[in-house]
Amino acid sequence: MTDAPETPSPAAILYPSAAKPDAPAATPASTAQKPAPAAPAPAAQPGKGTWQAPGAAPPDAAATASPGTAARPEMKAAEPPASPAAAIYAEPMKSFADVVAATPLPEGDAEAAGFDPGEEGKAAREVVRSAFLASGASAAETSELWGIAVEAARPDYEPQTYEAAEHDLRAAWGADYDTRLNRARTLMRDVARKHPAVAAEVKKLGLDNSPRFIAAVEKAARRRGR
Repeated sequence: MTDAPETPSPAAILYPSAAKPDAPAATPASTAQKPAPAAPAPAAQPGKGTWQAPGAAPPDAAATASPGTAARPEMKAAEPPASPAAAIYAEPMKSFADVVAATPLPEGDAEAAGFDPGEEGKAAREVVRSAFLASGASAAETSELWGIAVEAARPDYEPQTYEAAEHDLRAAWGADYDTRLNRARTLMRDVARKHPAVAAEVKKLGLDNSPRFIAAVEKAARRRGR
């Protein structure tokens, strides 16, 4: 991917330092609306206990139950089963071999697809793959981001402008645009600090103005509680 022609844009939506200032992440406390006070809980009616849950026995059930009758156990809602697909998606890769499997070269003539088959290209790909492993990315996250980068490495790829990327992301995210863009930017700032070569590759390929790439980064940031 290192032989793709460098097409730096005058403004990159994923790197606000080169474009517009970050939007505020949250409403200042001075202007935030205070939540309405909660209504007081109604007093228990005479002769009736305060129950823990619908269908559960009152606290003094043991004293009031008929002889030989056991008190009804407290009813709890069943927890929804975990999604196997979600677990697989979020499972970090465990080895460099896992990363290599998730980041294949294009089929056919890789060089024609924008990939450097020489030692310099191999070294650059090793840096990117090591960053995926160090970040705790899952195979699915890695495949998604790598696939977008593979498309961007093609000689005929035309990076979007800041304005076009902003238009597409606003259409996709609506009122959450500022929050979600800031989330993606925060994660990319961390990547740039720890793996500057990866951040440089992102810029070189024009991915800093790719709505698909930015949306994938934002999704990865959300999974990490950003």
